[in-house]
Amino acid sequence: MKAKNRLSVKNRYRFGWNKSDYLAQRAILRHQVGGSLSSVAVIEVAEKLSGGRYECVSFKKGELKLGFTDYDQLVELKFTKNDLINEINEKLQKPLVKEILFAIKY
Repeated sequence: MKAKNRLSVKNRYRFGWNKSDYLAQRAILRHQVGGSLSSVAVIEVAEKLSGGRYECVSFKKGELKLGFTDYDQLVELKFTKNDLINEINEKLQKPLVKEILFAIKY
């Protein structure tokens, strides 16, 4: 018997949910969520792996943009870019990151 992961209609409106909240919850439960949540997941994993070396600026269409304040760390990470891409995709269990772009932040 499969357990229900959603609130009944009566409880949904009792807790102040509207139709968009319900549709968002349903999409999340069915794993039909697109770009915005996967972007958040990519940035979250990249931030955890950063160790304070860089800041995640954005993620769009498979490109992760990283910001650096130290040029030496940027150069160091350029050499291990493919390893970082593989590590992020491995943690996400999906090949979402295809390219990493680097930028100096002032």
